[in-house]
Amino acid sequence: RPLTAAQQRELRAQWLAARVILHDFAGRRRCSREIVINVHVNLDKLISILCAAVAFTDDEHLWRLALPGGTVEGGQWARPATLKALALKPGQRFDCQYDFGDDWQFHGRLHQVPARIGPAVWAHARLTDTPAAQYAAWGKAPDQYPRAERW
Repeated sequence: RPLTAAQQRELRAQWLAARVILHDFAGRRRCSREIVINVHVNLDKLISILCAAVAFTDDEHLWRLALPGGTVEGGQWARPATLKALALKPGQRFDCQYDFGDDWQFHGRLHQVPARIGPAVWAHARLTDTPAAQYAAWGKAPDQYPRAERW
């Protein structure tokens, strides 16, 4: 059933949606995912969420995140900074270079949680403390280490 206006305001205050496109080292589009992210996650957790969305199991590589307010590299002030503290808003874009050796590129655009999934996010958020969820996917996720197979 549809959310009330008050529920929609609360949902929008707590969650952002993002369409994220993954490109490989050659700039080829590999897949895309639509996810919802709780605004209270820190940037380190955001990187883990992006990796999980494309089935990468190793999320402990170096990364560089380009946000509207500047660039952040893993290990600086990333852990305490949350999406809410950075005042990220729908319509803004971000880029993430992940694993400098394999050079994965995540390109994302933030938007409001779509009305069609609002009730599900509302129910899910009330039952769990999960920081994110995927609600749409296009393309098969690539192997995280595709070049290792050539050796």
